[in-house]
Amino acid sequence: FLLSVVAHCQSLSIMHEHKRRAGPYALILAPTRDLCVQIESVLKRLVAGIQNMRTALLVGGIPVADQVYRLREGVQIIVGTPGRVTLIAGSYPHMLRLWRMHMVVSDEADVLFQQAGLRTQTKEILDRHLSTSTLRRQTASFSSSLDITKKTYCRRLVKPIEILVSQVNEKEEARALKANCVMGRE
Repeated sequence: FLLSVVAHCQSLSIMHEHKRRAGPYALILAPTRDLCVQIESVLKRLVAGIQNMRTALLVGGIPVADQVYRLREGVQIIVGTPGRVTLIAGSYPHMLRLWRMHMVVSDEADVLFQQAGLRTQTKEILDRHLSTSTLRRQTASFSSSLDITKKTYCRRLVKPIEILVSQVNEKEEARALKANCVMGRE
């Protein structure tokens, strides 16, 4: 999902003439600090060399003052845990500016909506902080099991599109390929 986030944020940055503080454009939520650090590490490699593409990591264990300073400097993509994003959104809304988000990505959405504390914080971000925007927003959720997410999260989306990716054993794959060839869909 990071490639689509970077491509969209880059086009928005160009549209805003690479203004340093025009963003942030995208918010990526993940349930744990370790996952957020991993996502931002990959993201930093993807945006290296792209004009006006900066990231901010909003997780516990890093002083809030350092994270607010990073936001003040101007970022386009934010990666964070719901707890820290909620804290900074409540204390420094003029720095975080969630109402400007064009993309919101929930990674491990099943975990975000299964654990009571994370569920409350994630819902607060989505309902309170992001719902005030008049922007058209692209929202994506990624999960290894979507049962909880479907029940609580996807019902809020206007026209949700569900893409399921799974592994198929060799017999089922051969049977599907044979059926497609017989029907002329090769």
